[in-house]
Amino acid sequence: MPSPIERLANLIVNFGANVQAGQILDVGTGLGKEELTRAITVSAYERGAKFVDVSYWDPYLKRARVQHAAEEVLDFVPPWYGERTLQLGEERGAAISLSGPVEPHLFDDLDAARLGRDVFPRVKEWTTVINERTVNWCVAPGPSEKWATLVHPDLEPPAALAKLWQQAGHAVNPLGREGGDGSDADVVVVAVPSGTIADALGRVRGIEGKVTIDATNAYGGRNEQFESLAHEVKS
Repeated sequence: MPSPIERLANLIVNFGANVQAGQILDVGTGLGKEELTRAITVSAYERGAKFVDVSYWDPYLKRARVQHAAEEVLDFVPPWYGERTLQLGEERGAAISLSGPVEPHLFDDLDAARLGRDVFPRVKEWTTVINERTVNWCVAPGPSEKWATLVHPDLEPPAALAKLWQQAGHAVNPLGREGGDGSDADVVVVAVPSGTIADALGRVRGIEGKVTIDATNAYGGRNEQFESLAHEVKS
């Protein structure tokens, strides 16, 4: 039976980002989240990803910049970070970002105005690829011991982390072209290649009126008879 980390990784890859065979996957993560990051990498390659590109963010480097960099360069981000994001969109790639604090109080004593000017690791080009829907993306929880102690301060760190892991995932019942009944579902997640929407939903019962998350993947094209993938899913 898969471990909680493996189950969450599979949930993120298969349903959150809906990674498809042949795609490039970008993973933005942080120190302290290595185990989940590795499990996501394994899950993505098992699903057929062409390449998994992992970037680890160290908040201590941001702290050093906010403390010591000249005022006039705090909002500078080298252009290749944005170019990399746009290139991922041109390749119709996928992206996963793991959320959750790594060092919860590390920035508490920093000047708020200086901290606000340094937006990295965010880059404005992400807005472009998201709005153009050229990248299928997902922000998912990345449990860590220090985050767990914030959520469950009454527990010892190992026990707090174990409880946070229990809360991080949800039960998922996959349905598809073979049919099935979604009547008991709280939320319906549509996570299929764009060309298979009709086949995937055609025989599924009990999903009319359900809250639906559209995670369809436009990799490989879509049905141009509809204004968007969301319109096709709604139909």
